[in-house]
Parts: sequence; C-alpha cells; structure tokens
Amino acid sequence: MGALYGLLGLGLSLSWGLLKLINLAHFGFAFLAECNGRGYATEAAAAVLHYGRTTLGLPRIVAITAPDNTASARVLEKIGLRSDRLLDLPGYPGGSRLFVPA
Repeated sequence: MGALYGLLGLGLSLSWGLLKLINLAHFGFAFLAECNGRGYATEAAAAVLHYGRTTLGLPRIVAITAPDNTASARVLEKIGLRSDRLLDLPGYPGGSRLFVPA
C-alpha cells in the first residue's frame, strides 16, 4: 500500500457561509511538508479541476487560501486560477484570498 502524501477535495458550497452566498463549487488541498516542491499539489489540483469541469459539469470552480500562503497561490495560478480579492470569512483572522478562473 502506498504512502499518504496529503489531501485534496472538491466540494459544493452547502454549508460554508460566503461560498454558499456566491453559490460556487470550491476545492482545497493540503500536503505533508516533505512533499513540497515535487509537483504533487499542482498535478492533483489540475486533475480535480479538470474532473469537476468535464465529468461533473461544474461551470465555475474557485479556491480560497490564506493571504500569506504563497506556495498554494503558485499552485492555483499554475492551474489557471487568479487571485480575485481578499475575503473576510468568520474564523479566519487576516482574511482569505479568493482565486477564480483566469
């Protein structure tokens, strides 16, 4: 059995306040520190984005990250998303960056 390098998921905004208000699908990821810089996050995120668009037919998929998380921002930019604006989400002091399709 292989090792677990991290987590990645695609979700519909059924319970998360702001995303529910703007009615968008979103995805997120987290990988172990020892996996950084190997391209796993970019490859996995691109695959999930493709699956959501083609197989599930989701017209618009967004992502949110901490404002200072430059590594995740780079991954999101590599797969065709761009930083749109800073959001004020409950429970996330300092805000969160919303990434939308470029």
